[in-house]
Amino acid sequence: MAVQDPGQEIRSDNATVAKSAGKAFLGQSAAVVEALGLIIFTWLYAPAVVGLFFTLWAALKVLTAVTEFAMTTSQQRFTPASKTKAGDAQILKAALMVSLSISIGTTLLVAWFAPEIAGYFHSGTVSKELFTTIIRIYVWALPAWTLVEVLTASVRAQRKFGPEIRVRIFYEQGLRLIGGVALFYAGLETFGLFYAHVISITLAAILAFRLASKFYDLKAVLNAPVDPAFLKEFLSFSALMMPANFIKKLFLVGSVIIVNKALGVEAAAIYGLGRHISSVLQIVHLSFEYVMAPFASLKNALAKRDELQGLYAFTTRLIVALVMPLGILLIYLSRDILTVFNPDYAAATGVIIILTAGRITEALSGTSAAVIEMLGNKMLPLANNLVGLTALFVLQYYLKVDYGVYGIALATAVGFNLISLLSLAEAYFIYGLSPYSKKTLRPLLVSFILSTMMGGFFVIADKMPHAVHFSLALISIYVALMILVRFGLSEEDARSLGRIGRWFRNFKPQTAI
Repeated sequence: MAVQDPGQEIRSDNATVAKSAGKAFLGQSAAVVEALGLIIFTWLYAPAVVGLFFTLWAALKVLTAVTEFAMTTSQQRFTPASKTKAGDAQILKAALMVSLSISIGTTLLVAWFAPEIAGYFHSGTVSKELFTTIIRIYVWALPAWTLVEVLTASVRAQRKFGPEIRVRIFYEQGLRLIGGVALFYAGLETFGLFYAHVISITLAAILAFRLASKFYDLKAVLNAPVDPAFLKEFLSFSALMMPANFIKKLFLVGSVIIVNKALGVEAAAIYGLGRHISSVLQIVHLSFEYVMAPFASLKNALAKRDELQGLYAFTTRLIVALVMPLGILLIYLSRDILTVFNPDYAAATGVIIILTAGRITEALSGTSAAVIEMLGNKMLPLANNLVGLTALFVLQYYLKVDYGVYGIALATAVGFNLISLLSLAEAYFIYGLSPYSKKTLRPLLVSFILSTMMGGFFVIADKMPHAVHFSLALISIYVALMILVRFGLSEEDARSLGRIGRWFRNFKPQTAI
């Protein structure tokens, strides 16, 4: 009987994680498509309308963190441990029952109290009566978006990370863009954006059901009995994860709401645009966290802690290596990117720079937050997020008066970095897991040197015409990634990247023996 190489499973997991993160990256790159769509919207719609759209879209995402009741996180926790199709069906049914009930109830409440809610926000040139009507229309995207989140999470829980790409990009984002433009020219200069988004999210929800049907028997899901003991455990975990997810959403999008309340709807438009553009960098981190969550749950047993440690260190090495040069590129191109937007949004440059710098430092903690969420201590994610949220609110209170949107961006960056640092410390001191080793030093050093050289090169190239230094910037990031893979990553890590590793290192595909 052949003896299995003890490192073979770890290498296989690394390759699977890298490949899956690449697919998740494409799924998350809806942020890029969205940013392109926003270019058109900023020219078509008035800043007050765009600001309201950013504010309500942020509020919808934050509300979704309540209405889905951590069903996305719970599926990552329970489904990988399920041993049967019947167990998978029971988990998905429970997730849909809970999330749909809460989201429909919340939608009805928001529609009823729309006048009071409208009075909470600044609406600029849009009248309160019109804004109330917008809220009553737009809130119906809430149950549809909740379904998109829960159903695509059910697919990720099966460790399938590519199929949601079409739902999140080509349908949700693409249909919104087409609908937003068409409805504007049809005369809906205020309602067009909101109608288009409700329609696109509803269609995305229908397509998410179709996607889930490829991995689950939906008839079996509908007929699955839900064991009371399981439901109690499932809801207990979800109830403790939901506040943490809610706070996480606040960091991702909630600052737009704070800006609207503190500085007005036009400032919300500027901040929202800057946040959307800077989120392009964040998708690298999120992609690895999406993949790491179900793997961390699967490797939770003590017997598999070495494998979990290996995955944790591997994902962190790649995040640290990739985020620094990509962040420098985004900071440099921020002014160029904004030149294609309406000049009213020029102030978003500072927001992009601050949030991008914050994401670069956050990358140093790797996938710590996802690891902590999946290791079973239900209170740690909540405690971490509460600390970060407190820092956000305290800092934004003192900084918003003197620094406006830049102060709120800085407060947000400090807050999400605190969460990451706390997760990193807990993984090490409580669970004995560290993402750092001698293997981390090499990619970290090479990435830092490359990023510094790119920064110097960009300063020199800044005097060139926009088209020239934009092209040089894209060439430089390609060269930097090539050098990073060839000299920054070990041969084993480079092989885990599959085709990319082979392109840059001239590997031959390994064949089974």
